[in-house]
Amino acid sequence: MMSTTFFMVNIIFTESNSALDVSPWSLADIFLANNSLFLSKLITLMKTIYGNIFVDLLAPHPAVFLDDMCIETVATAKHNYLGMKFEATKSDLVSTGFRISGNNHFKVKYWRSAMEFYNQSLRFAVKGTENLSLAYANRSSCFLHMKKYNECLKDIEIARENNYPKRSMKKLDEREMLCLEQMKEAIESEVEIEPMLSFDSNENFPCLAITLEIQTNKEYGRHIVANRDIDVGQTVLIEEPYVVVFDTNNRTLCLTCMKAVKNFIPCPTCIDAMFCDENCMRNNDTHKIACGYVFYRVPSIQIYIQSILVALNTFNTVDHLMEFVENQLATPKFDLPKSFPDDLQTKYLAKYGMFLKLTANPKEADCDEILNIYLAFKCISMIPIIKASFDTKRKKRFLMHLILQHRLILGNGFGHSFPINAGNIQALCNVMSLFNHSCAPNILHLFVGNKQILFQSTEMRQDCLKKTFRFICKCNRCAPSFRPINRLTKQIQFDSNFCYIYANQYKISTASREQLAILKEKCCEFLRKYSQLTWSGEISSVTLNFINCIKSEYPEYNKTII
Repeated sequence: MMSTTFFMVNIIFTESNSALDVSPWSLADIFLANNSLFLSKLITLMKTIYGNIFVDLLAPHPAVFLDDMCIETVATAKHNYLGMKFEATKSDLVSTGFRISGNNHFKVKYWRSAMEFYNQSLRFAVKGTENLSLAYANRSSCFLHMKKYNECLKDIEIARENNYPKRSMKKLDEREMLCLEQMKEAIESEVEIEPMLSFDSNENFPCLAITLEIQTNKEYGRHIVANRDIDVGQTVLIEEPYVVVFDTNNRTLCLTCMKAVKNFIPCPTCIDAMFCDENCMRNNDTHKIACGYVFYRVPSIQIYIQSILVALNTFNTVDHLMEFVENQLATPKFDLPKSFPDDLQTKYLAKYGMFLKLTANPKEADCDEILNIYLAFKCISMIPIIKASFDTKRKKRFLMHLILQHRLILGNGFGHSFPINAGNIQALCNVMSLFNHSCAPNILHLFVGNKQILFQSTEMRQDCLKKTFRFICKCNRCAPSFRPINRLTKQIQFDSNFCYIYANQYKISTASREQLAILKEKCCEFLRKYSQLTWSGEISSVTLNFINCIKSEYPEYNKTII
């Protein structure tokens, strides 16, 4: 089973020795600290082993105020769905209410939204009660109408295993027979595709194609270059994020692999997590540590805490973690791991080492952000295994510093925030963070199943880049001489490939695999021909359609609720 992945596809013919650059489709909303005294204190504290960050940096705020803030946040962190708030505990009453809402949506043929209500019903259903089996059975009917026959049969099986009432068993048997009949008549079944590199993988970094390599120089620092020519449409990186989270309140994804529209099963003890199957439930080590704890319902601190849990899971003891972090931060930041070994434990250590080597800039933190870090520290300290592990003053202060360090890396690295269904998926990839920025990129990145974020104007892009990453972009799209209309605009607009793409762009969501393949190839042909020109609206439009074609190949990750 493939876990959550980013992958990168070349969109411009890239010559050997060219640096690879990518557009940030989302930039974190972090404001620079203007208070020079605050910044001076922060930099000093980061070099201190180990100062009390919160006493020194939040001195104007009484400790009672800070603790009251944390208590209030924890007390009000309820499960939120479509503006409705519920206590974060199993409840058959709440489960029944969600199932009834699902039935109402089902009656008007809103299969996907009905399914989402049934998933919410499963979240709250008490283990061993009839509510579980009823929600599974009702969801199977949604799968049937969506022509997802294997999923329909699986839900019917799960409903029976959970003591579906005998009084309604005939209806379930009839649905199973109907599903089997329709499966025989189905012309085209949905095939799950996993992204693959277009080349052999890099020996040291298997997520990276052999056509790319990591280099370092004074101009770009650490960056990635092509070591040979790369054609349009070639996949050159497939990387699992070091850390990834999503707002568990407003949608249902597998907490382990983040697939959507699957036969989700709920965590038996909390309402925050659902999984594809028992394997995903068993393999989620961080949820075993934090099951039922409040940070899942506080999006502002979720990724900080998740990144700490991922790190803790890599080491046998806190002392080992502390020694590793101190050694990594004491060596030059350009000293990246030489490889990601095959041995899992060594590979995880290398990945965490690379994460710590990503740039952490204290200028991105302000007083409000330190308040968030204080909240994260308090919330993670509520988890029994964390409280027991960080049991001395030195270890507690180390944890404070580690959360701060992670926050500054996550804010400054190649992190992504994808708004969808009133929430966000946030992720950070180690190797992807080494790609240079360009608003007119020669490579695009995709988080399968999510919609891209495009910046609407040069001014907006420049403002975000300056605030967040502290540089002024000088790519050909941002240069003062840039004009959105090429001298070849008319030739481009009457190009046969462009006309075909323009005429078929709204059919992508309903296109067959053959039609998608044709449209995708038309996009590649157009980009081969014109993408070396100054970035234009036409190139941007074709790139967007190319992205949508690729996303349509991965329906298992389609998270849009219709």
